[in-house]
Amino acid sequence: MMPSRTGLTWIDHVSSTQDVVLDHSTDLDHGAAAGTDDQRAGRGRNGRNWEAQPGQSVAVSTLLRPARRDPPLPAQRWPWITLSVAAAVVEVVRGWGVPASVKWPNDVMIYDDDGTGRKLAGILAQVTRDASGVVLGIGLNRDFSAGHRPSELAVALSDWMAPGEVPDSPSLAETLRGTVLDAVDHLARSPNPVARVRPVMHTLGQRVRAELPGGVTLVGAASGLGESGTLLIEVEQVSAPEFDNASKSSATIDESAGIRGKIVTGETYEVSAADVVHLRPQHPPVVSDRVEGAARKTNMYDQNEGHRAGE
Repeated sequence: MMPSRTGLTWIDHVSSTQDVVLDHSTDLDHGAAAGTDDQRAGRGRNGRNWEAQPGQSVAVSTLLRPARRDPPLPAQRWPWITLSVAAAVVEVVRGWGVPASVKWPNDVMIYDDDGTGRKLAGILAQVTRDASGVVLGIGLNRDFSAGHRPSELAVALSDWMAPGEVPDSPSLAETLRGTVLDAVDHLARSPNPVARVRPVMHTLGQRVRAELPGGVTLVGAASGLGESGTLLIEVEQVSAPEFDNASKSSATIDESAGIRGKIVTGETYEVSAADVVHLRPQHPPVVSDRVEGAARKTNMYDQNEGHRAGE
């Protein structure tokens, strides 16, 4: 199905809104989108499936041509799009009374008092085949009131909103599309993308376990964000297949393990979304005040001045 060239095209059911927009991207303008509440082959990062029964979730994929906007968003800042959109979605649903926050790099979550995270929405960004733009897909759980829940770790707007308050699917799709476009325009005008993302991000200040390609695993404090939306981890422990066990974590892992550079405990390592297979909380979930202070110091952008720290 060919989407509208400029607006939102609602589709009763589709395998993937992401594929619809990607397949027709050369014929579409900035802001063209496809939406549905019956997506049958949705996917997230690393090819993971996004599954829900018809009517439970809304999926929207929006074509972005940020380099052609005024002001333009240069390609080197495109990695910020996913985090910026996630922060904007959190701001919207918090306005509806839903206590969401961002899990780096692309999930909108609700966290229980014990630190258990439950997923409300996932975000997937893919560069178009001609590299002229980005297709930004959002899958957001709308209504589980009928009783079926795809996972015990999934939550929906209906868990926090009364039945009459939950937006209908097409209206929610329009809201999500508008949120995406506003977030990208805001990003293009902002000298400091951290300023919007940090206040709504749950990951920072937490101990995490990052699983990297090649079986390498890092454990440490998520201490800040890098200049392209990467995650900075103060490494406490490193393990890899060539180690007998994690007790040898003080060793250095070189590039033969399938990672960039070297990782040494006690130092800060920068991981991108492309590097990480899984990012999971590591108990104890909340790190000390010392690490919270480090998080403020190690952000690559100074929040008050809007430039890279040290410049």
